[in-house]
Amino acid sequence: MTLNSLGKVQGFTPLLLEVLGSEQVPAPLRMSAAINLKNLIRSLWSRTQPDPLGREIGPVDREALRARIVPVVTTSPERLRQLLLPPLGVMIRSDFPANWPGLIGDIEKAMTADHQSVIIGGLHALYATMSTFQYKQNKKQNPIQDLFNLVSPSLVSLFTACIAMDTDEAATAVRLIMKIYRTTLVMNFGSAQIATFRQWCERMFQLIHRPVPPHPDFDSLPTQHERGMGPWWRAKKWALRILSYVYQRYVNATSFRNAETQAFAKDFNKNILPPLLSAVLNQLSLYGSGQFVSPRVLCISVEFISEAIRLNSAWKIVRPHFDQVFSHVLFKLVCFSDDDQELWEDDPHEFLRRKFNFELEYTNPSTAAISCINLAGARRKSTLMPMLLFCIERLNTYLAASPAERNYRHKDGALSVISTLADVLLREESFAGQIEHLLATHVLPEADSPAPFLRARMLNVLQAFVRVIMNNAELSAASLTIAVNALRQSELPLKVQAALCLSHLIMSDHVQNQIRPHVQPIIQELLALSQETELFEISGVIQTLVETFPEEIAPFAVQLCQQLIFQFQTINRELSETVFDEDNEADFEAHETKSIAVLSTIQTIERLVTSMSENPEALHQCEVTLQPLLLDIIQTVNVDFLTDALNIISAFTYFSEGRVSELSWAYLPAMAAAFNGQGFDFFSEMVAPLDNFISTNPADFLSDRSRLMTVLSMIHTVLGDTPQSKRACAEDRINACRLLETVIQNLVPHLGSAYEEQFLAPAMQLALSTLQGAKSPSLAVSSLLVVLSSVVVCPAGTMAALHTNGHLAPFLAVLLQNIKHFHRVHDKKLCIMAICHILGLPAEALAVIEPATLTALASALAWNLKTMPVAVEMRKEFEQYIAEELDEGELDMDFDDDEEFDGEGEIDEDQDHPGYTAEDHAYTRELAARAAHAGSAMHDGLPAGGDGDDDDDEDYTISHRTVDDVFTYLPSLEEEFDVKTPIDPVNPYAFFSTAFGQLATNNRGLVESLLGSVSAEERQVLEAVAANPAALEEASK
Repeated sequence: MTLNSLGKVQGFTPLLLEVLGSEQVPAPLRMSAAINLKNLIRSLWSRTQPDPLGREIGPVDREALRARIVPVVTTSPERLRQLLLPPLGVMIRSDFPANWPGLIGDIEKAMTADHQSVIIGGLHALYATMSTFQYKQNKKQNPIQDLFNLVSPSLVSLFTACIAMDTDEAATAVRLIMKIYRTTLVMNFGSAQIATFRQWCERMFQLIHRPVPPHPDFDSLPTQHERGMGPWWRAKKWALRILSYVYQRYVNATSFRNAETQAFAKDFNKNILPPLLSAVLNQLSLYGSGQFVSPRVLCISVEFISEAIRLNSAWKIVRPHFDQVFSHVLFKLVCFSDDDQELWEDDPHEFLRRKFNFELEYTNPSTAAISCINLAGARRKSTLMPMLLFCIERLNTYLAASPAERNYRHKDGALSVISTLADVLLREESFAGQIEHLLATHVLPEADSPAPFLRARMLNVLQAFVRVIMNNAELSAASLTIAVNALRQSELPLKVQAALCLSHLIMSDHVQNQIRPHVQPIIQELLALSQETELFEISGVIQTLVETFPEEIAPFAVQLCQQLIFQFQTINRELSETVFDEDNEADFEAHETKSIAVLSTIQTIERLVTSMSENPEALHQCEVTLQPLLLDIIQTVNVDFLTDALNIISAFTYFSEGRVSELSWAYLPAMAAAFNGQGFDFFSEMVAPLDNFISTNPADFLSDRSRLMTVLSMIHTVLGDTPQSKRACAEDRINACRLLETVIQNLVPHLGSAYEEQFLAPAMQLALSTLQGAKSPSLAVSSLLVVLSSVVVCPAGTMAALHTNGHLAPFLAVLLQNIKHFHRVHDKKLCIMAICHILGLPAEALAVIEPATLTALASALAWNLKTMPVAVEMRKEFEQYIAEELDEGELDMDFDDDEEFDGEGEIDEDQDHPGYTAEDHAYTRELAARAAHAGSAMHDGLPAGGDGDDDDDEDYTISHRTVDDVFTYLPSLEEEFDVKTPIDPVNPYAFFSTAFGQLATNNRGLVESLLGSVSAEERQVLEAVAANPAALEEASK
């Protein structure tokens, strides 16, 4: 019989448990039984539907398993126990407490046994039980505190006994007790936890202060990490983690405080924080004196010092010790270490992985030390100068010593501290003037250092002070030469640091002029480095060079494109061919690294294509090279790269100089097929290239009418009453409206009157149905813009169709109530043009519109004209903001500088730095509200109001919204700088002036009626613009 067949047999799963629990059974057979039992319980225990293979665990078997699994778990060897704990958790989640009342009794029996192995097994089982409920927020249904109260006496007794022992088993028991205690603090920190916290703190302080007994294998362990995995160090780590968690969540972070924890926070700072900091300083002093402290304990201890810098009461305790902490601990941590040296020489790839692994940074003592130094220098006046003097002394000692006596690691540490403090130093005029001397005297000379790591540190310092270097031609030239030379050396970490430094240096005009003749060989060096390391940071450097030197890249753009395609396909093939175990940390990290590398490679291709925008020939050749890859991604709906492929296609079609290439037209049917298949969720990403297909050359697009049908079918699928439309999100619907607007503005004028009417009716129906179902102002505005576009392109036909179908009056009402949401320049311009077209209709067409509505349209017209200069200014500011953010993003790529603070301002010695609190959140919301009111303040002449809730669930229905039924919101429709529309060249003031003049000639009575009905201010705006449109045009520039 097969195992699947046996899974159907009653009694099989209890038999497996008996086999693996029997010491007489051979170890391999017990292991096999454990694996099979684990898989069966995980597959069948919580199943609500019948198993496809017919397997089941019946009531009798379940009762037998519940009765025996805890005793087996507690008495089994550790390897078997680790296999049984996951299925035990499954059973607990499903059955406890209702169907398993005897669970806690079995666990307590194990915890009071005579054998330490059984006790540890009982603690494992208790932790499996407690951890099941630690994230459950419903206190009434959460038994975790009752459980803990029940077992607490046993845990306290066990802790007291084990803390006095020196055995590994005792340490393991203490660690499990710490983990069990932590489960009670995660989601439910109330009076029960507060009442006993002081007593548990005393136990944790006892554990932290406790000397770690010598381990017989300590000296044979090769790395600090392996030495730090000793059971007593792991137990100390958990005690510090608990204290850190409580401090961060319930003491320092006021957003989690309530009336109950407010008093606790005060008590913690007064009575618990002093002995806690004493314990932390004790661990740091051990490390400073040369004794071993595990990396995790060291990291958390340093993080507590950082917290003390923020809080005045804690800083008073730490300040007398800080100079010693800095000189003996923090400085030591930022120096190049023995482990660093070993990795650099024996496994440089692993050195880089650890250097650039963001997850490892959170547990790295060196990163914690850098953050602490940065904070101390930026926030406490009394610490900056002592740290600098300490480092300058090390630099001067190094400079005065003979080469044989120089301490390269101390100089590395000193330069590391100085680069960490770069932002602080550059803000202080007294320091800023000395930076050039520092670079010339202590940094640049290390270009020839016999220590490769010191050459890498030199490059890191140049990177940190690039703003100084940019203003000095001599420094720029010397720095570039050093970086390029380092890029060509053999040490892999040095080459990577040279590449990162180079990406910063090229921001200097001096460097750009010097590097131009050498761009191609440098790019080739970087490509080889990228292929060898698979670091996305190197791809970022290549992207920077490609964007900075498009003219120099153009002659070999096709070659570069081919190389990038080869690199992309190679890594992607390795990914697809490699079978990895997600539960294996090394496999997972290797797979993740390759995934990021392949993604950054295709993003580099995108940057290359974009940079060739002003070189049509190079752009065309790149498209020839890329088309097979792009088509393959689209046709196979490769979701990992589809967005990037569509971005590249968008670039090809956007920069096509008035005519989409024949190559590009092949993408349209491929995109439609993907959309109708597995790529529906990528519709919003498809809109940009679709828009370009249409707007680049409308006549060319319409030369094949099937293209229009393809696009309209996609729009209808998203907006219409289709099965797929239920999957469309709000962003998809907004983008579908935008695409429909593009179709109307660009194509309708080329269709001819007969086809025009045939097309506009269903388009209007889609827009109006979307408007009726819109639940956000953004979608409502997008729907309105479709109809307004139709009014601009075909005013008489559109208005007649709206009136015939009974939609005219409701549409105008919803338009008027949403006018205040027309924030963008495009929205206002289109609205001005559409209202002018409406008012310019023949008198008989206007007769169907109520006089009050015509007056409201005139008011809306005046408001849009009046606020257009503000919209133009906001657009300029937004464009400038984006440009500045991009620039800052390129400059903010420090090698190892984990910047936590903006560095603006210091804390006086008697002042706290509060962290990010609930009050900060409130202030952020207030700023957001002010940003919204910057738009609503322009709504003169229109009703204000609303509750400020932009998550209103009420439908935007045409039939029963009124002008007064409005609300303010934070605008989510942003200005789009890469979208071309036919109305872009239109001057809205001149357009209005011309239309108003014609209206005065053709329908003088209407003009007089409107001017007499609007407010005096609105009349003044309308008359002023009509008479002198150039004045407002000038104000908009």
